[in-house]
Amino acid sequence: MLTEGLKKCAKQHRIPLDLLLASIDEFRRGGYRNEWVHRSKLLRGSGLRASLLCSLDVDRFTLTLELTRRGQEVFNEQILETKPDEIIFAHRFKDVVLDNGDIVVRDEFGEPTFSLALESLG
Repeated sequence: MLTEGLKKCAKQHRIPLDLLLASIDEFRRGGYRNEWVHRSKLLRGSGLRASLLCSLDVDRFTLTLELTRRGQEVFNEQILETKPDEIIFAHRFKDVVLDNGDIVVRDEFGEPTFSLALESLG
């Protein structure tokens, strides 16, 4: 339906139709997966870059915590999985911080969603 609507729109308005259709086709070929980086930041004092990676498809939403040191991955695990509904997952993560020797993913209320001892990384 979206493709048909864009083609109709292009008859009356100047839109980048080829680009839009190619993007839709790429999204389809990729299994309709929507992936993005919610936050990526350097955790000062630890030498770690922490990234919260989101993935959404028709079956589920997943949140992965990735930690790298000098470009080398030291941790990469899924820390949250929910149904694919923003009402369910959106409030469950906001930031990742270093707190008393722990790497903590906090929700929008400041409460911990996930915690990992920094010393466990070696």
